[in-house]
Amino acid sequence: MRLTNYLFLLASLIVLMVTGCSSEAPDPTPEPLRPTPDMQRWITRQTCYGLDLLGELAGKNSDDNILISPPGVALELSMIAAGADAQTASEIITFLGVDSQASLDAYWKSIIDNFSNLDPGIQLTIANSVWKAGDLALIPSFSDALSQNYNAEVFNMYTDMGETTRQINSWISTRTHGMIEDFYNEAENLSPVTLVNALTFKAKWESPFDPALTRIQPFTSEDGNISDTRMMHGTKKAYLMEYDFGTALRLDFSKGLMSAMFILPESELNLNAVLSQISSEMVDQWCDSRGRKFEVDITLPVLDLTDTRNLRESLGSFGVTALFNQNSWPGMTSDPLEWTLGDIRHKTCLKMDEEGVKAAAAAGATGDIADLLEHRTFTADRPYIFMIVERGCKLPLFMGVVRKL
Repeated sequence: MRLTNYLFLLASLIVLMVTGCSSEAPDPTPEPLRPTPDMQRWITRQTCYGLDLLGELAGKNSDDNILISPPGVALELSMIAAGADAQTASEIITFLGVDSQASLDAYWKSIIDNFSNLDPGIQLTIANSVWKAGDLALIPSFSDALSQNYNAEVFNMYTDMGETTRQINSWISTRTHGMIEDFYNEAENLSPVTLVNALTFKAKWESPFDPALTRIQPFTSEDGNISDTRMMHGTKKAYLMEYDFGTALRLDFSKGLMSAMFILPESELNLNAVLSQISSEMVDQWCDSRGRKFEVDITLPVLDLTDTRNLRESLGSFGVTALFNQNSWPGMTSDPLEWTLGDIRHKTCLKMDEEGVKAAAAAGATGDIADLLEHRTFTADRPYIFMIVERGCKLPLFMGVVRKL
């Protein structure tokens, strides 16, 4: 078996199929996660570092669409910290904004348990696994921590590395419902302990778009190039927040525990300038419905995005470097074999379209009457920023920028 110095991450997948609610009686609205004050501060930290990471990647890749999952990256780092030496663990714990590994483990257990009991209209799964060389023994405290707090499965690698990559790819494909195939190629070297994390999301719009209204329209990228793009159209009651730098729109999924945020800059501003002005406080305001509700004529492009990033350089710019220099992992295994972390691979996918059926029971029990609402227009026919957010605990699951289509 070829065991070398790479530890990779499949951080996240989003499958955002916009399907309307069924005609059956609605299920009771599930209870949102109610974090303790300390946990809420940690969640706010995830928003902050996610915005920083999105800004860093967008600044260095000025022509690209960017798609990341801040919890996906944080989840992988948390699992690494559980088996790292003291210096590496301390660096990760400080970066993630907690006081101890025990707190980190407890927060993730709470989130994973809560997200497994969401409204049936929302499918959000977090799957973790550890793949180890067959003759390598994991330290029980490490494997127990990952199993109990992260629901991680442990698998033995095959002597044939090609078969190992096929098995890992099969696990990834199953956990991502076939959306990601062949994550590893069969010639790829894996470390003696390989951690794999998949986060998948599928949701129904609270108010679906009518496919009959979708039409081809121009989308103008930052460099002025124009592409013909399928654009969804709909008039909906929605929260709209207006700022000097642009307009933010919130569209809810299913019963409203999760929402999509779209931030459209003023036409004279580029995305990087706007990203630097978005704060965790703004995300909290959007989650708390502190904006006004309008009747909005909405135009959004159909999306099919895939983004793969190696994050070593980006994490290094935030001071996370020790994990890439460590050549022994005393918290994972007592085996004397030395190996280093080569990189963290982060792959995300997002699909957004207008498929669905009309909701039989409109979820808008807000008391608003359409003809009394002021009218606005939100037309995303140029670059914009978006997020998928769990509003109960205000945790952004995905963030991205769309520059070209």
